[in-house]
Amino acid sequence: MCKFPPLFALLWAAFFSCWSHADVTPQDEISLTIESSHLKRTMRADIYLPKDYHLDADFIRYPVIYTLDTWTLADMVVGVTRHLGTTASMPKSIVVAVHTDDGVAISPQLYKSQSGLPGAPEDKTFWGEDAEQFHGYLEQELLPQVDKKVRSNDFRLLIGMSPTAAFAADSLVKNLDLFDGHFLFAAASVIGMGYDPKSSLIDSLIEQLAKRPEHKGYLYVASATTDASEAPTQPDTLKTLTARLAQFPHYQVRAEQIDNFGHYPMASQALLSALDLVFPRQDFDIGLNFNAMRANTEAGPMLEQIDSYYAYLSKQLGFKIWPNADIPRNSDSLRAAAMMLRQAERYEEALALGQRWVQLQPKSAKALAALATTYQAAGQLDQAKRLLTKAIPLAKGNNDPLLAHYQQMAQQLGMASDAP
Repeated sequence: MCKFPPLFALLWAAFFSCWSHADVTPQDEISLTIESSHLKRTMRADIYLPKDYHLDADFIRYPVIYTLDTWTLADMVVGVTRHLGTTASMPKSIVVAVHTDDGVAISPQLYKSQSGLPGAPEDKTFWGEDAEQFHGYLEQELLPQVDKKVRSNDFRLLIGMSPTAAFAADSLVKNLDLFDGHFLFAAASVIGMGYDPKSSLIDSLIEQLAKRPEHKGYLYVASATTDASEAPTQPDTLKTLTARLAQFPHYQVRAEQIDNFGHYPMASQALLSALDLVFPRQDFDIGLNFNAMRANTEAGPMLEQIDSYYAYLSKQLGFKIWPNADIPRNSDSLRAAAMMLRQAERYEEALALGQRWVQLQPKSAKALAALATTYQAAGQLDQAKRLLTKAIPLAKGNNDPLLAHYQQMAQQLGMASDAP
């Protein structure tokens, strides 16, 4: 059995106690400009990539969350989803901030109808001129360009707020398949609006779902409780939405009022609830699950348990979900699990997890060096040297702050410190 030399053990402890991520991400935001033939003007969107996108293997693809209100939604959605994705609480996702210039201009032509807003049902509410053209831009120009530019998968969410929530609802009614889920913030009155004074968007959605009762999707609708002072029927509208859509069991709906936040701030609370609808906390917030898997040796090798769990999550959503490779100060990642298995001298399992980490992040010097350490602990020194020979050039090319650690690891194995 091979034991760590004292210096090597010290270096490795320092290596894994580093708070900052070792590998440098070249770019995490892309600006996309499109000369839209539908809108007859230049349109812009900002694409925000998840953490470690550039380290992840090319076969890893991500769901995409589209936000329509850049000024009030984009920064919040990017920050929250990056945090949840990085801490293994939802799949890592791409966020696209769609610049709409004027949210009212892209809202569909709707009547107050059953919205509960002051005035008569036949009074006009949003009456945008660009709604149809914006649909064309979104479906035929923006989405294809995003899919071409980044490693997206087919799972998409659309978020709108107030007037742009009306556009998102209109998009849902007109094309059930374009997005898998729709988050409508500040929209309790919006769903009561209609294409004519005698019907509502709820009626129109049910008409479409009745044609396809097996359709699977997600709809979240919420407004601030204080908004009901202008439209007292909002609570009843939300209850009506939930009750009437219950006939479609494959279509998941959550409608609620948000307390203690106003018309725009309510989005911060609503976003967490909406994400929980699609990525339920009891399934996706897997805190300490890896520790339980490691302890449950009767259930089989740890990697098999991890693969089985993530296969379950993937089936729930309909796209492949991978475990997080490396989370700082968190046991629910391949890095930490492999390290703890190695410390327990369960080398075969530790090697399997380390190899999976390298498979998922082949450009990560940290992953290669970690696997080298496990090989050394297992007494397979030639394999350890081979991996460090790959890790050091990668670290140099990435300006990796842990380069010196990798070089000292090489010295401990009798290699030149500047290997290869």
